[in-house]
Amino acid sequence: MTETAGIVLYLNERHGRNTPWGTSTLDPIQLAAFYRWLVFLPANVTPIMGNAGSPEKFVTIPADADPTVKSESDGVLKWIADAGKTRRGEIWIVLEGQLGKGMQARRDEGKPFLLGTQHPTMLDVYLTLLANWTTNHPRHAWMAEHTPILMSICEKTVAASSIVRQTFEENDCDGFMGKASHAILLDVIA
Repeated sequence: MTETAGIVLYLNERHGRNTPWGTSTLDPIQLAAFYRWLVFLPANVTPIMGNAGSPEKFVTIPADADPTVKSESDGVLKWIADAGKTRRGEIWIVLEGQLGKGMQARRDEGKPFLLGTQHPTMLDVYLTLLANWTTNHPRHAWMAEHTPILMSICEKTVAASSIVRQTFEENDCDGFMGKASHAILLDVIA
């Protein structure tokens, strides 16, 4: 499988049933949000990450182009990368704003994850992976300043399970584990 949404749905169907990770315990509003964000993230965040991290994949500069256009420090590739970084930040801020509207009451009730659940779902893990995977961006400091709700969700997601922590550590995606104050929320999902 290569499509992220398909992979998440497959894992949910195969391994998530009747677990806190899955969708079977979500109410209709949470389930609708699950599908919304499962489509939104790979459709909006992933392509922008490519623009920002590998702009040469999105444009071919002719060999006979003006040397200033080909310059990596201030040419077309830098413009594409800079625009990608700006747009990526805008997308994270949109997501943060939408979370504030729908799930704040649930977070206030001790349900701190993306869908207002007490335990992380596969969507929380995917969000945290994307936030860690973001290249060429001071993601953790930037997120703490601009999207503190998302930052908190990511920190709590990696703290919630030894399996998630271990997987993220083994794949150098452990940036959200950098604070000594991280408490293990639940290890029963291991």
